[in-house]
Amino acid sequence: MYYNRRYSNNDPSTPPKKSIASLRPSKLVWSAGPGAITDLQRFTVVTMGIQEWEHGNQMRKITEERLLVEARRVVGSHVNRLMTPTPASASTFHSEGVPVRLFPEWFRCPECGLLDRFDGQSPFKFRYVPHAPEQSYVYHVEHVHKSMRPALPVRFVVACPDGHLDDFPWREFVHGGETKCNGALYYKHRGDGEKLEEVYVYCSICKARRNMKEALYNPSWSIPCRGRHPHLDSYSKCERQAKLLLIGASNLWFPITIDMIALPTNADAAKRAVLALQDLDLIELYKDYPDFEEFKRTLQFICKAAKDQTLKELPAIDVYNAARSLYEERSAAPQDGAVRPQEHKRPEWRVLVEGPKKAEEDEYVAEYGDGEFVRFREKIKTPLLVTRLRQVVALVGFTRLDAQNELLDEATNQTAKRVPLSPSNKKINWLPARETFGEGVFVQFDEGKIAEWESRPEVQKRNQELCAAHVSYLKLHSERQGGNFDENAARASFPGARFVMLHTVAHLLIREFSLHCGYGDASLRERVYANQPGETDQEPMAGILLYTASSDSDGALGGLVEEGRPENFELLLRSALQRAQICSSDPFCSKHMGDRDGTTHGAACHACAFASETSCETYNRYLDRALVVDAFDVRGAAFFSAEEYL
Repeated sequence: MYYNRRYSNNDPSTPPKKSIASLRPSKLVWSAGPGAITDLQRFTVVTMGIQEWEHGNQMRKITEERLLVEARRVVGSHVNRLMTPTPASASTFHSEGVPVRLFPEWFRCPECGLLDRFDGQSPFKFRYVPHAPEQSYVYHVEHVHKSMRPALPVRFVVACPDGHLDDFPWREFVHGGETKCNGALYYKHRGDGEKLEEVYVYCSICKARRNMKEALYNPSWSIPCRGRHPHLDSYSKCERQAKLLLIGASNLWFPITIDMIALPTNADAAKRAVLALQDLDLIELYKDYPDFEEFKRTLQFICKAAKDQTLKELPAIDVYNAARSLYEERSAAPQDGAVRPQEHKRPEWRVLVEGPKKAEEDEYVAEYGDGEFVRFREKIKTPLLVTRLRQVVALVGFTRLDAQNELLDEATNQTAKRVPLSPSNKKINWLPARETFGEGVFVQFDEGKIAEWESRPEVQKRNQELCAAHVSYLKLHSERQGGNFDENAARASFPGARFVMLHTVAHLLIREFSLHCGYGDASLRERVYANQPGETDQEPMAGILLYTASSDSDGALGGLVEEGRPENFELLLRSALQRAQICSSDPFCSKHMGDRDGTTHGAACHACAFASETSCETYNRYLDRALVVDAFDVRGAAFFSAEEYL
């Protein structure tokens, strides 16, 4: 990542354009994307919007048409490609990369306590260290010949539910509102300064003084949001009240991503060529030249310059028809701005239930393991071993304060405040994305047994209790976000006992797999395929995919697939169900129901069923051991009987 002088009011002490740090490219999708704050060694920065990113030699196109169509539905029809940042080479390290700006812009001097904004007129200056860019720092000019201790960025910022982020209004806070006093501000603390009440700020001229505790707990002090997006370098009108947050707060940036598993395709050679040769962008060529003769003439010029021989071997009419077909598919996709994971999982489900298959270029390889699956065969089909898979993830936006919740959006009849990655008036035609390779185990449940289990009175009662917790949770969050809560819509958005049971089994298996397959539980991920008959016009789904993936093109090493073979999987599932019977937090865990404390889970906690957030699709929501096995204090609603695993 590099720093540019123009992001600091052209302060002459800052470098015009120099690298100041490096980070893994995957972080630009998961934790350090546009609008996210990254804590470096000497200061903190915010990543600029993708309108400022440079393609150069550090961006590579990713081909995954299903994901691109879904991203266009969420972001807009102007998006026509997915790009992945790649590590910089030695020749481009100091001139390219991802642009960042210092944020927060207020610094304090550790020598005298001076508190001021870093800009072209402030006593704080930037010192760039060419031989060690990550050691660059901001300093107070009055102490340039003393200890030269770097100035420290303040640890407080403000954010609002609409995704705006701004510096804390220090001058207004000290003076109790708008003021004409321009006295120097000083940041002091008693003791070690670890508590808010130990930190205070005062003005050197009017002697106004306030304790930082008042910024958080004083009801008379409120912070009107200025509608600032530092990553877009813009302001907009906002009527929300901003909230005080620390720099390291986990709710400062929640990525909104769309992820898909690459699937085998029946596309003909021409369509595959059009998709693969994204550098030439033949779909956009059709958009510009819909007439075949014009398209053909332009294609001939492209073929002469292209290094790839694929196009030269294909008839022009086939390439034209393929480009037209793909363009029409993209144009037909609705654009409603909402992310709906279950909709784009259905094609994956159809491929997985078909059994063994191999895609071209080995992007997807699935097979059944040797051995007989006996103990659970009435309720679960033989596990499918996905020895090779490719997952592609696209970043389409982010939120602040609360992560996006598609169920909450349905219950409040509004879409979450998705913050764009670039200004709406610039129509940037690409999105940042990452692809990973790995392996997985697919477990399909018998639909007849699932339907029979769902019809039991004990399960229906438990389903009603979990639905009530779901409604209570959505109502609580809707009130906090100021949405118009619709209880009927909230009930309709409950994923159902089927999803909760499958989701809990996935978590139990992740915990068990991590003990045997060589991967930590944070490296394993889940995909839950669940919907009830009649929920949609499509066939019902009941299955889970447990997988691991890494950015290395070689993918995983086979440990997960090995444990998914029938004889090993039976032992793992049996052990997971036995462990789930008793939790170290029982009887409190088994008696828990979310409607009492604003959560959505039943008998589940960190000691028995929760997984790391990198593994779970729903942030550890909708879990209940009582729907899987007979728990300590809840019996009769379990999908698995004790005779099957004891």
